[in-house]
Amino acid sequence: MVSVVGPGVSFVGAPKDAPWDVIDGHRWVAHNYSFDGAVMEVLHERGVTKAKPGEFFCTANLSAFMGAPRALGGASQELLGRPVDKDPRAFMKGKTWQEAIALGKESEIKEYALGDATSCLDLYSSFSGRMPEMEKALSTHTVTMGWRGFNVDSDLVDKGLNTLDWVRIKASEKLPWKDDDDHTGDVLKMGGLAKACREAGIEVPSSTSEDDPACQRWEEQYGEEYPWVAAMRDWRKANMLFAKLEILWKRRRPDGTVPYGLKYFGAQTGRWSGDSKFNVQNLPKGDMFGVDLRACIVPRAGKKFIISDLAQIEPRVLAWLCGDEVLLDAVRKGYGIYEAFAVSSGMWKGAKGTLKKTDPAIYALSKAQVLGLGYGCGAKKFVLVSKLMAGLDINETRSKQIVDTYRRKNTKVVALWNQLERGFKSSQREDYMVELPSGRQQKYFGITTQKGATGKPDWRASVTLGGPKFPFWGGKLTENLVQAAARDVFGEAILRLEKAGLPVVAHIHDEVILEVDKDVSCADVDQLMAVTPEWLHGCPIAAESHEAECYKK
Repeated sequence: MVSVVGPGVSFVGAPKDAPWDVIDGHRWVAHNYSFDGAVMEVLHERGVTKAKPGEFFCTANLSAFMGAPRALGGASQELLGRPVDKDPRAFMKGKTWQEAIALGKESEIKEYALGDATSCLDLYSSFSGRMPEMEKALSTHTVTMGWRGFNVDSDLVDKGLNTLDWVRIKASEKLPWKDDDDHTGDVLKMGGLAKACREAGIEVPSSTSEDDPACQRWEEQYGEEYPWVAAMRDWRKANMLFAKLEILWKRRRPDGTVPYGLKYFGAQTGRWSGDSKFNVQNLPKGDMFGVDLRACIVPRAGKKFIISDLAQIEPRVLAWLCGDEVLLDAVRKGYGIYEAFAVSSGMWKGAKGTLKKTDPAIYALSKAQVLGLGYGCGAKKFVLVSKLMAGLDINETRSKQIVDTYRRKNTKVVALWNQLERGFKSSQREDYMVELPSGRQQKYFGITTQKGATGKPDWRASVTLGGPKFPFWGGKLTENLVQAAARDVFGEAILRLEKAGLPVVAHIHDEVILEVDKDVSCADVDQLMAVTPEWLHGCPIAAESHEAECYKK
């Protein structure tokens, strides 16, 4: 079924009967155009229609930009004040159109479909004018980039699947509760795991999630003494990687490329997020059981990858936002960001490019502070952050000294935290809008306060209209502001690269994967990436690029 509404058009019915000739070449608006556009490709392949849009517009992306729920029902409710009854959609799940007719639901389903199209058009008519042209371009680019997809090494994918399948088989054979031959079944079922733990006299993990730190600690604690704990870990890791490779295998097109999904404005800062069960923003790094997922993503024939990222974009933007000219001037003179921080903090004086070699301890301490303290990190958390970010082993007493010194010397950063926090709190029972350097806004809806766990007031807001409320404070608000501004710098770079004819295969946070002709150089890419926008005048933007035969950091 297809439903179409517009000037002089109101249709709902079979695709073969749709008024394609009337809408051919016009602007097409759809909610989640990534899906609708993919459906149109199938209709083209099946010869149902040759109609194409002159341009397209995605109202799901518009809704996300406006701070509303991405789903049409929520967007219609919050932006149009019009609820959408989703019962017909729920009814149709798992049913064919013929079943709907037999059950007397034909008129109801058609009315529902036509209502969806009407809501979509009303969202566009009412709110598209509020979306800047750059954001419209990024929305469109996100969809087309996903359709364009990336090339995969089919032999590596097949080999990886075979390897991981064998790892799963061997691992499942070591699990005490595994009493059948199905190594792909519910190996991690909590019932069998809990029983094995009780029999072994060890604690039962609260979950078996790959990302759960408690489960990771549990595995480290008992993995050596109980082989089946290590086997469970191996099965889980192998199964996770197998599932991702299987998606590549299933989605391969005849030309060897794989389309993927990416959510425009997937985070409140405007950053993108993963979609469609294959999150290009968070692919496993390196070799696992002899399988490297990223190595399976390769350039198309006759092309090469250039991978480029904005160098230390967040600390540069933070320094610009709070007016730290001493640090910025050191960066402009060629000091790396960690050296520049050491210079501006009075920790070190030396020739640029020499700190890491001449005083690695100061370099590590500077790195930890740049990456860990700009957003209000406390002493207890900094112990972990400094270990993770810079490999430092410090106790909480030393951590407190470092944190206190940072805040005493970096008064402009602290002032920015306090300024944002004051603005947030003064907006109680209202919305708080932070204008970004680019001109767009960071939105916080319905500021409220309640007693927190420590007894102090806990200030909260929603980042989506009608959504749950989360706690915010000066450091967190600053982090959002910095990341949002850095995202806008990055967004302009993406569009600049595409305009220059350098296709972006994928992008991850502040990094782009470009698929380019052999004669394109890293210097060419750096020149396009390292551009300071007019609205960020004075902030030194830099890029680091390298060529690669596959996707790798």
